[in-house]
Order: sequence, then C-alpha cells, then structure tokens
Amino acid sequence: MPDSEYRFYVYMLLDPGRRPFYIGKGSGGRILDHEREAKNGHDCPKCDAIRTIWQAGGGERKIPVADFVTGDQRNVLAPGDLLRQIEIPLAALRQRSAFRQISLTPVGRSAALLIGSVTRDGGLALTITASTKRPVRLSFAGIPNSNELRETILQRIADELYHTDVHGKPLWRKHMTLRLAEEIRVELQDTAYA
Repeated sequence: MPDSEYRFYVYMLLDPGRRPFYIGKGSGGRILDHEREAKNGHDCPKCDAIRTIWQAGGGERKIPVADFVTGDQRNVLAPGDLLRQIEIPLAALRQRSAFRQISLTPVGRSAALLIGSVTRDGGLALTITASTKRPVRLSFAGIPNSNELRETILQRIADELYHTDVHGKPLWRKHMTLRLAEEIRVELQDTAYA
C-alpha cells in the first residue's frame, strides 16, 4: 500500500458470468488466500487473474495478481481505491496445477504457499507466497530439472525477501519453499505433455 495509514481494502470476487459471489475485507495479501481455496486447494487458476481497481480519483486500472501485494502489509491500493474484480481467464481454469502449503500450526497462517501450473506450451509457472514478503512469480520454458528449479529460486529470491514472524523464521521458510517447489515440479513433470 502506498505510504498511508490505511491497511485494509474491500474486494469482490466475480464468477465466470461476472456476477459477484464474494465480498471481503483484507489487508496485505489476504486476497491471495482465495487462490489457495480455489478448487479445494488443488488447482489455482486465479494465479493468472487480473485485478481491476477503481481509483479514488476516477478511472480504473488493471494489474496482474502477482503485482498486487508489494510487501509485508502493503499493496498497490491508494487511499480510497477499491479492488473491484478479479478476472480469471478460461485457459487458466483448464491448466494442470499443483498446490502446496505449510504452516507451523494446523490452522495457522501459511508459512509457505506455492502454486504451480503447466502452461499451454508445456512450461512451468510457479507462484511463491506466504514465505516471501510479496508474491514471486517464476516462469520456465519447460518443466525444469531439480537443480535448475532450485538455482532459479535461490537466485531470484534474496534472503531479505523471506518473511519473518512468529509463523516461521526466514531460513526455515526458504527451506520449505525449496522443498515444496520440488514437490510441485515432480507432480507436474509427468503431466506436462499429457
């Protein structure tokens, strides 16, 4: 969120017929929790979603979901802006996806949440959140091997980007991010060309 004392926003989720089915209040990355809940936590078509924001001064702007959260308890909304809708492309709903989440307690805040999907051209799109202060989206031309995936994560996510709080230390979150990413890679590699 731009420098202001406003920490909360209101958002509305629309079904494919563009009818509202959920209106919520959130802070930081709360809206991203819906991606985890999509299809009982197994597939995540919302990762390719576009957020439409009504701006306080008039007009609207559209941003990719991965750009919405900018840091811990921060997002792109300015005071008075309204997150109006989330558009999910039909193609994203048809992609083979895998999801992994971990937390220190059975119903606690996520310490790491990763969503991977096989793209139309057989690549891998991987979104990493909860372990990081803002979502990180990685794209690969094909399904990477284990070493390529690990090295890309280590290069693209600086240690300072890992979140720290009572729900997990940065080193543990980094370790879990690497582990969960590998689990997703293994699950999706056999379905990439199916």
